[in-house]
Amino acid sequence: MTDHADDFDILATGIPALVSLAPTREGRVSVGRVFDGDRLRVRTLNIPAGVTLAEHVSGVPVLIHVASGRVTLDIGGHAHELGQGALARAAGDVVHEVHAIEDAQLVLTFHPEE
Repeated sequence: MTDHADDFDILATGIPALVSLAPTREGRVSVGRVFDGDRLRVRTLNIPAGVTLAEHVSGVPVLIHVASGRVTLDIGGHAHELGQGALARAAGDVVHEVHAIEDAQLVLTFHPEE
């Protein structure tokens, strides 16, 4: 976090700051904690090219933002190639998998619904 006040937080000032929260680990997905609120969580994922985040469910709805790189998102039985700037949503019970076509950084926002 780079700046804070009672009513706001600057959580990252750009992609390099997000990447630094989840440094590259050769052949492995790394996770960085960006924010934990009462009902909202934000994480960053660093996925090296050729690495797959295996099938899973998030348990709560999640927004998946491709901050940089390219991935294949297999969700709901359909594969989608997504590049920088792409944004997808998955319900908490939807099985999905992410494969990095090239080094990729994702920002995940977990937002439980009432």
